[in-house]
Amino acid sequence: FGPIGFDVGMFMANMIFAWMRQAITGNQHAAHLYKGYVLDVWRQFADKFLAAWRLAKPDNAAALSSLLPASALLSYQQTFMISILQDSIGFAACELLRRVLGVAKVDGIETIADSGQQQHAKISLIQIACQLLSIYRDVRFIEEIEGFLTIS
Repeated sequence: FGPIGFDVGMFMANMIFAWMRQAITGNQHAAHLYKGYVLDVWRQFADKFLAAWRLAKPDNAAALSSLLPASALLSYQQTFMISILQDSIGFAACELLRRVLGVAKVDGIETIADSGQQQHAKISLIQIACQLLSIYRDVRFIEEIEGFLTIS
């Protein structure tokens, strides 16, 4: 068990690694797909999570529908989902740094044949992670991070 946003953040980080490898080695079509997956994983998670929440029986404390008026419940759900999104982005950023700077390297980055491209990818990933860490608590919509997914 752990924070809800942890697994989503790990998946986002892995899609960023895959995007970076494809982008830095010139496979723009695959890079575009992986970049889209970074955003899509959040959208899919949020849709499924909220659908499950709506299906919760009224006597289930997690449903909160028996405890809160509809407008307050909607506001709470929005705030809760933003918190999970922010956690997911923060975990993704930390995973990027851990896998680039730590001992658990990413094969997709480490096996880039051209050492210049490999270094460029690593520097870009560190910069992306630092940017995400500087803004993750202010993010309200997943689309806000797309502009940070660039190669420096």
